[in-house]
Amino acid sequence: MLLCGFFTGLAGAYLSIAQNAGFSRDMTAGGVIVPGVDEVPVQLIQALPYLLTMFLLAGFIGRAVAPKAIGVPYEKEH
Repeated sequence: MLLCGFFTGLAGAYLSIAQNAGFSRDMTAGGVIVPGVDEVPVQLIQALPYLLTMFLLAGFIGRAVAPKAIGVPYEKEH
């Protein structure tokens, strides 16, 4: 518990001092401002790779064709 608190404080200090060089309200809240759309939740931005992958696999890869002998038992040749 102490280590968790220590690392959380270290991360907060890094955000306010090193990365942004200043503290701003909601700096860790994750709101992303997209021009023309306004604010977009960061979860949507993080989910974009998964959504795009599903879209590409479902829409552009093509349709799978089942084998012609589906459901027919295999008989081994003698």
